[in-house]
Amino acid sequence: IPYEYIEMTDDLVEHIKSVMNTKLNESLFVTLSDHIWFAIQRKQQGIEFSNPLMDSIRECFPQELKLGAYCVEQIKDKTGIQLHPDEAGFIAMHIINARLSSKMSQVHDLTRMINGCLDIVDKFYSGKIDKTTSAYTRFKINLKELAQRLCTNKVTPVVLNHDEDLSMMIKSRYGRHYKCAKCIQDYILKIYEKSITEDELLLMTLYLQIAVG
Repeated sequence: IPYEYIEMTDDLVEHIKSVMNTKLNESLFVTLSDHIWFAIQRKQQGIEFSNPLMDSIRECFPQELKLGAYCVEQIKDKTGIQLHPDEAGFIAMHIINARLSSKMSQVHDLTRMINGCLDIVDKFYSGKIDKTTSAYTRFKINLKELAQRLCTNKVTPVVLNHDEDLSMMIKSRYGRHYKCAKCIQDYILKIYEKSITEDELLLMTLYLQIAVG
């Protein structure tokens, strides 16, 4: 990789770190340098790829996608080479991977899982959820954290399900939202063969109640 591209990637990674304000895996510099260099080589050869996950990334990881778009713009400014707009999505996936310290294949599953769950919610409530509210944003954050735990096989502590009265109250008072959470549970089990605990179901029910009302 030519030195000027390594230097450019170093600047991009520093910018990403400053914006994300969170710990990123040090491998980001290596993987992003490699990706940018090959993306430029492909462009010069007239080869471009579309990203089938663009809609999902836009919905689930808007900050990472915005940073990906920034990188594409910086590459154009510094090299004169205009990469395909979908490269922003590919770069975003590298950023997600570095933030979660996961494998690229897990980022792919993570993005598809979140998007699939959001589709279920949208259909369950007949598209009547206001997606511009902070409550809906909090629900999406909860969903991303859940998907991350499932994709990295992390065990979640039991909190709500320890209290039987609280558990029964949530199920009876917010039965409609609990049913939606169960639909998400069935989907993840069927497609990804991963199980959501009862505690996670109850927490998701509460987030849905706040988001939907």
